[in-house]
Amino acid sequence: MVATRAAELFPKSWDGMLLTSGVVAGPSTYDFRLDVRAIYRHLCGNHPKPDEPAYSLAIGLPADAKLSTGDVAARAEECLGVRKPAAQRTPEQARKLKTIVDVVRIPESAVIGHLNWGTFTLRDVVQRHGGASPFGNAGVRYGGSADDAALNAAVPRFVADPRAARSFAADVDHQGRFVMPVLSTHGVGDSTVFVEGSDTLRQRMQTQGRAGQLVQTFAAQT
Repeated sequence: MVATRAAELFPKSWDGMLLTSGVVAGPSTYDFRLDVRAIYRHLCGNHPKPDEPAYSLAIGLPADAKLSTGDVAARAEECLGVRKPAAQRTPEQARKLKTIVDVVRIPESAVIGHLNWGTFTLRDVVQRHGGASPFGNAGVRYGGSADDAALNAAVPRFVADPRAARSFAADVDHQGRFVMPVLSTHGVGDSTVFVEGSDTLRQRMQTQGRAGQLVQTFAAQT
């Protein structure tokens, strides 16, 4: 995000831009982490716990909360058994973990990481916007579970603050107006920054008449 915005804001400062598994799809890159939080909340109910103060998941975490990444991992392990071998999970843990993996389309190994990003990174972004959240899932239709109708009826919903959304986009989103050559490479199985974002980069540069300056390569991950 920093590279693409700097390339547009200061176009004469660079001879070229190299993006390696970069975040090139703007604010939408963050959206699915709220999806992870919302689905996890429905399935597990322990982040936050029932005896903890309630808050909108769209803020990630209250500014004064003392929760740590280790705490999040422990809660995920309790509910999903994500760090156990599959054979050691309870049927309930296996069912809930499968729901998250199938709906969000991330590997089991990435669930804790995205829960953390959906907690602490979202809090950081929200605090930079005066406590207003640019994130929402009000119009999202979830699919891939054993019962999509029940899932969509039960998952908590959040509406993004329009002003915060505009501010966030102005800060981090590019329009593909790059005057220099752009080289990008991305792992096709990247579970942190999805490879589909590379298509957004290509489309935006095409819209700006800059497609001839872009070379994209992709790598298989083992």
